[in-house]
Amino acid sequence: MAEHFTAFGQWLLAEVGGNKSALTIHRYLPFFIEIEQQWGDIPEYAPLLGRFGAAGLRRMLLPMRWIESVGLATPDEEAKAEDSERRRIAAIQDKLAPRSNERKLLDSYLQMLLGRLAAGKTTLVSVRLALTPAAELLSGFAEGDQGCWLPGQEQLNAYLAKKPGQRAAISGFVRYLREVHSAEVSLPSANQTEAKRLRRKNLEAELLALMRYGDGSEPIRRQWISAALAYFHGLDRNIDKKALVGVAQFHGGVVITWHGQAFWLPVPAWWVLKCPPL
Repeated sequence: MAEHFTAFGQWLLAEVGGNKSALTIHRYLPFFIEIEQQWGDIPEYAPLLGRFGAAGLRRMLLPMRWIESVGLATPDEEAKAEDSERRRIAAIQDKLAPRSNERKLLDSYLQMLLGRLAAGKTTLVSVRLALTPAAELLSGFAEGDQGCWLPGQEQLNAYLAKKPGQRAAISGFVRYLREVHSAEVSLPSANQTEAKRLRRKNLEAELLALMRYGDGSEPIRRQWISAALAYFHGLDRNIDKKALVGVAQFHGGVVITWHGQAFWLPVPAWWVLKCPPL
């Protein structure tokens, strides 16, 4: 390894010049030391990739160019691409807490996908693309205060309303939830998903307009409550106003009582807290 490092230094001198090679060669010494400690000599490309990853080897661009130039290891582009995909998959897993129920569910789904990969029924890229929406659904679900950790129809519909483009990608996870965990969940039709997305978009536009131009009058405040209940809690816009039995005002928002349930809503700047309850 000392001979290898000396040879690399001579190559670097010719490649980048005396000044730059003198300033940078110390950066690469730990790379050679780790190789020596791990293998005793420079191994083939696959072990290097497994140890350092494609990103790590990119940071050692000049040593790897020298290793390739002297024939000690030959880069494998397919192996590099596979390593990058596996590291992206690991990053998706890490979006969920390691010992959480949501993470266990995601890992179980991943094992099913990897089984399909081993059987030649899918590709590693397809595994990552299938895992991404599943992790996003579970991540949003984990942030709520739901009593059950298994996503249901309401959570799926809300996710697809925000990300209708993931409908095809998440279909496998929906099938997995239904077949493996007996979850009462199914993929809504594309028309239903698009309708809910448009409804949410329209509600958002209405709330933004009310925030900017609302005058704090009773009709405007009632309109805000109606739109906000639909946007934040999924309630019907056509709620009978007389059923609103109380509006408790708090800093930054109000709590609406509807059929014995309390729903917190944010309020815009023009909402005057001293106004009498609706």
